[in-house]
Amino acid sequence: MKRNQMFLEKIRDGKGTTIITIDGFLNEGNSNIDDWQKALRNKYPNNPWFHLHWKSENLNKLIQKTATSFLLAYSIPATLSLMATSIISIPVVLIRFSGIIFSWRKALKISEKTGENLPKIIEELKVEKIILVGHSLGSRVIYHCLKKIKTNTVYEIHLLGGAVNNNKLKWELIENRK
Repeated sequence: MKRNQMFLEKIRDGKGTTIITIDGFLNEGNSNIDDWQKALRNKYPNNPWFHLHWKSENLNKLIQKTATSFLLAYSIPATLSLMATSIISIPVVLIRFSGIIFSWRKALKISEKTGENLPKIIEELKVEKIILVGHSLGSRVIYHCLKKIKTNTVYEIHLLGGAVNNNKLKWELIENRK
């Protein structure tokens, strides 16, 4: 997947309101939709369903980056005296977690761009109503989509563990702009 690239995967045809599910942080490249199938089974068993793939960062890559920085950071103190090791231990912790923080910030920016571009994809579906379901940072994608979308196509939203502001006024501003 290229930078800021996103695409919809058609999971099933059906009847009723179309559903788009959106994964959160660290799910880039994860094609397992079993959890989504379980969650949608009871309420939307026959609805048309698409899944949005977006550049939300990848857990395996993050683990590799963190492990590499950890090993590099500890290989230096290993050759130094015990006293030097204790002096270096604080920067080592910062190095280890800087990759996680960088990945989160990068995913936040990409979630905004993805949300801003999602209305175009929704428009291309040519459906009357749509239900957006987002988990974690996928909720933030929905938030930014709602700020940009110009039609009343979005019928319902479900935010699961949303990494998005819960400020009532901000949500009311989005709701009332239509």
